[in-house]
Amino acid sequence: MTSAQIGSKIGSKRSQFDPRSPCYQSCYQSRRAVTDLRVPKPNRRRHGSGSLVVRGDTYYGKWRAADGRQVMRRLGQVRPRGTRDGLTKAQAEAELRRIMEQPVLMVPLQERRTIADVAEAHLAAKENAGLKRSTAVGYRSVIQAHLIPFFGDRRVDRLREEHVAAFDRHLRDQGLRTQTRRNILGLLDAMLDTAKKKGWIAMNPAASYDKPRKGRSETDGELRFLTIEEVEAVLRAMPDEPLGRVERVLVLAAAMTGMRRGELLGLRWKDVDWPARKIRVVRTYVGGKEDTPKSESSRRAVPLASRLAAELQRLYEFSPYQGDEDPVFTHPSGTGLPLDASAVSKAFKRALKKAGVRQVRFHDLRHTFGTMMAASPNVSMRTLQGWLGHADPGTTAIYAHFAPSDHEAEWIEEVFAAPARVVEAAEGLSFTSRP
Repeated sequence: MTSAQIGSKIGSKRSQFDPRSPCYQSCYQSRRAVTDLRVPKPNRRRHGSGSLVVRGDTYYGKWRAADGRQVMRRLGQVRPRGTRDGLTKAQAEAELRRIMEQPVLMVPLQERRTIADVAEAHLAAKENAGLKRSTAVGYRSVIQAHLIPFFGDRRVDRLREEHVAAFDRHLRDQGLRTQTRRNILGLLDAMLDTAKKKGWIAMNPAASYDKPRKGRSETDGELRFLTIEEVEAVLRAMPDEPLGRVERVLVLAAAMTGMRRGELLGLRWKDVDWPARKIRVVRTYVGGKEDTPKSESSRRAVPLASRLAAELQRLYEFSPYQGDEDPVFTHPSGTGLPLDASAVSKAFKRALKKAGVRQVRFHDLRHTFGTMMAASPNVSMRTLQGWLGHADPGTTAIYAHFAPSDHEAEWIEEVFAAPARVVEAAEGLSFTSRP
């Protein structure tokens, strides 16, 4: 082969890679036509749409966040064939798209919190904003009894609405009433709102959860209270020793004034107005500390009946703590501090058992006062509201059906007596046959 032929052959080879050559243009067009005819793979997902992952019987969604970090979230259970439980693939895809549209919060390892952490932060914020100590004590009791045992060490940034639903089912399986479940779920919702404000979670899964609604046939439960005879039996069953005498007057005061346990323990001798026959409620004693009353309407004066006044007088003479600032209900050989609330409730329970009276709470002595006063024709519901310190008249209305009526029974009797009179009159007539 001559040098000319070799040069010509090399030039033709180079022309295949030269974009300006006719040979290159022809090859490019042919390849493009073939590429356009190719059918895309049916399972190929659009870029940025994430992917579904099945692990065991659970769907997970996986995608990359805006900052490039990979995110993986649980979507739900895979629906078994022939059932309606769980998610179909289409539903899992829809759930993945919904979650991908929500903001993703990547929490640093040192800032990952549990329900216990959120609870402390929430209560601290609320107490700083003026939450009453008695309310905070109630919240802590709910958190320790229900929230922490269920959620444990689960990270709050991993909580989803399905976890809230599972928690609600757990409460229902425990036999809790609908309103109790609503109250607990409301506390969880408020706690997660605090976590969101602090940047610990991106969204509050409890906010979108449909809380249980009370059915038409469901009631708030029977109002529990003691009869006068049962109160007397409990008082007789309390031990006749120094501490028992203090606790006996405390139970009598609860039944004859309707005061809350914390209000009674916060009572000082200067609050007992002997000449005016009033007891002034100006403070509470909860969790070992004094606090202001539950609400402005809780700051009130309740009547001091003669029997209770006499028992308080004897207690005053017996007590070693008689100063104006000294508590009324204190241990006779103690440090001068109010009695322990838990010990008071336990002593009341023991007296109930010894007296053979059904078990009720110490707070039900307040209901005892409410029902007895509502049944009196001399006490209006408005007066009772003031004595109990209710801010809302609707709260006092739970005792309304115990209130006597002046003429309602007579009105009903008169209506149903009218047909009876007509029948009696008809029976006295004599009818003759037609001609």
